[in-house]
Order: sequence, then structure tokens, then C-alpha cells
Amino acid sequence: MAKTIERKIKVTLQLPCNLVDQARELVARKRYESFASLVRASLEEAILQAEREQLLQQLNAASQDPLFLMDIREVSEDFASIDQMALRSND
Repeated sequence: MAKTIERKIKVTLQLPCNLVDQARELVARKRYESFASLVRASLEEAILQAEREQLLQQLNAASQDPLFLMDIREVSEDFASIDQMALRSND
């Protein structure tokens, strides 16, 4: 199978000295392969966290939407008999 090559770009950052020192220490202790891999992992985690927070906000908004709640209630009612049959077959 051919391996996909991810396009990369170089960036320049200014970071607090103590943050860079701590990052270098993690690399020295082999917690990360390189400074770049630590930065990449940190960015990926920050992006995932932001996406989770956005999803949570959307779910909270949906939980206040009367049309969404009505739709959920209707779907639950539509599948209630099937759910009961499944529960009885597991006994």
C-alpha cells in the first residue's frame, strides 16, 4: 500500500523561555521524539479539545430546541415497540 505523504510547512514561533525549557526537558527524557513532535501533538490536542467544546455547545443548543426535542421524542416512540421486543428477547 502506498503511504500518503503529508504536506508540511515551516513556521516560526516566539514562546516564553520557561515553556521552551520545559518542552526541551520532555524531549530529553524521550517523552517526545522531537520538539516538533511535541508541538504537533500539543496542537492536535488543542484542536481536538476545541472541536469537543464546539460539539458540546451544539448539543446544549439542540437540547433547548423544541423541534429537535419533538423529533427525538417521535423517533423514540417509533422504536419503542422494537426496543421492548429486544429487551424481552434478552431475558
